Amino acid sequence: MKKSLLISVFIFSISSAFASDIERITDENIVFAYESRTKIPTDQTKLAKLISREYRRASDEFTKRRLMKDLKPVIKTRLEEAKSKNTYIVRVGSKLGEYDFKKKSFPSGLDAQTFIPFDNRYALQFSNAEYITDVPIPESEAEKLSSLLQRSRRITAVIYITLAESQEKELGYRSYKVLNSHISKVKFLDRDGDHLSTIVLPSNKN
Repeated sequence: MKKSLLISVFIFSISSAFASDIERITDENIVFAYESRTKIPTDQTKLAKLISREYRRASDEFTKRRLMKDLKPVIKTRLEEAKSKNTYIVRVGSKLGEYDFKKKSFPSGLDAQTFIPFDNRYALQFSNAEYITDVPIPESEAEKLSSLLQRSRRITAVIYITLAESQEKELGYRSYKVLNSHISKVKFLDRDGDHLSTIVLPSNKN
């Protein structure tokens, strides 16, 4: 069995060159994106602990009961909002492999087993990551990058996704609440944030 590839997440704003109105996946909103799409929802008391520091610190059942009364409509609203949103952005860091002269591309460091872990055992996985395993760059352009690559082969992939179903499953020998997604587009940036390549994938017809 192949191990799932865990990719680090960069939690910062998108550079102005690629800024948009599309929301990015974070430790907070992945909770509601997942819960609004799962057939086995998490108990509301657990969700309350995730979104309310006061609830987490409450020392008695009466305080918790009072706080939960206020939190229930908040949780309901957040779930409804999350269910209405299907498109998000996530930025992941990776490292270019050595240039493949036959494919005219660099290995991206991403593959079909890639997943992104978030807080509280939530994770994001891609249904079609096998199509972004390479960063296509013409050989003449790739050679011009040699000085940059000598300094660092680190890249950032700005991944545009459409959300699908969610369920609990094991990734990398640990259990996660996995939010599945379909990649629609990826923009690869070098360490300085300059554009390297863009891949547009076919829409998900399922």
